[in-house]
Amino acid sequence: ALIKSLNAVAPGAEAIFQTETGQVITPRFELTFERVNRRSFSYTFVMIPKSEAEAQTVQQIVTAFKMGMHPEFVEGSQSFRRMKMPDLFDITYHSHGGENNFIHKISTCYLTSVNVTYGGDRFTAHEPTVGEFGRGSPPQRTTIALQFQELGILSKEDIEAGF
Repeated sequence: ALIKSLNAVAPGAEAIFQTETGQVITPRFELTFERVNRRSFSYTFVMIPKSEAEAQTVQQIVTAFKMGMHPEFVEGSQSFRRMKMPDLFDITYHSHGGENNFIHKISTCYLTSVNVTYGGDRFTAHEPTVGEFGRGSPPQRTTIALQFQELGILSKEDIEAGF
């Protein structure tokens, strides 16, 4: 502050000080720490059922993720509605019969987005059958894109633990 004041009275004082000391004073605003964001994770799965039973399983998987993403209304009146939180997910990576510790761990997450695409470049369907919600023709290809976000913010200790 003293150097800034001196520079106002005698322009160039700050430059002389920097030249003499070999030090430059910078505001360092680019290094101001604000926060660490919560991590998010995206997964895309392509499901191609080969039978009626597999087509029904695909429908159940899609429904389970959509249900898990949304809240449930548990009470309500004219003036308010109370909701139960959506499901939480614990995601782990596995390889050769156990957890794969070469891939980072993920703390508890909630599901922020479920996008379902029925069919590929050209929609084709199996023969009509009865599914979870009634009669219809199950698509031969279903792509589901899931977006998860962690509940907590990680610390250095979490990173040392493999997160």
